[in-house]
Amino acid sequence: MFTGAFKEASSNEAHFPEDDIDAWELLVQWLYQGRLTPLILSPNRDKTEIVALEKRVKLYCLAETYGITQLMDSTIDTLAQIYKVRTRTPDLSTFRYAYAHTLEQSPLRALMSRWFYHLLVTRDDARQTRYGTETMFGLAMEQPDLVHDLFELMRGQMATVPPGVMDPGSVDLCTYHQHTLLDEPVCPNKKPMSADATKLLKLMVDTFPNSKKRFTVESLCRRLSLDKRATLALVQELTDLKKVMWTVSGTETVLECL
Repeated sequence: MFTGAFKEASSNEAHFPEDDIDAWELLVQWLYQGRLTPLILSPNRDKTEIVALEKRVKLYCLAETYGITQLMDSTIDTLAQIYKVRTRTPDLSTFRYAYAHTLEQSPLRALMSRWFYHLLVTRDDARQTRYGTETMFGLAMEQPDLVHDLFELMRGQMATVPPGVMDPGSVDLCTYHQHTLLDEPVCPNKKPMSADATKLLKLMVDTFPNSKKRFTVESLCRRLSLDKRATLALVQELTDLKKVMWTVSGTETVLECL
């Protein structure tokens, strides 16, 4: 840009009118320091903390716009870890900004849609919160892509809410990262696959190579000598590691290797 036949080369300036100035300040800081400044949580979730979180969301959107994957991963780690704190949940403005400034299949959308689902099933109107039914409905109507992502999370769930929805903080951070096909460089946060999850994956690959196979939950339990909850936890682990796709229909769990 600054060396080619562009006006920026002669003026030594570049203008990005659609990008947020706060996000650019954090981007420049990250470029100079090589890291993000830690976010400090306030005792009562004050305005300073809320503004700082909003800036991180804007930073992620900026990094996604320009394909800065390392910054994307670092930023979304910050957000996901903040939301692990039980009293911290995304603001309505965060949902709106994330969906207005990211693309389909964005990891930030994956994080936000999981939290939206979580808030739907863990909040009710028995006591007043900022996530009332009418408020959540209004947000959904504003953001049809959010509804689409919510449907994807809900599909095939027969009276079963996925563990990653009931407790979004339990989801492996790697779920939201930008890995290459060869997963290089190795993500420092990536957890090794557990022995039981490895056993389940090997069972699928060795027994049913290159095909989809329908398993009942009971059948999986018998094969692995585990109870239903533990078996479903392994399925969720493989899903988070992007090893399998799964849905639940009645008493059947449908698994497919990726």
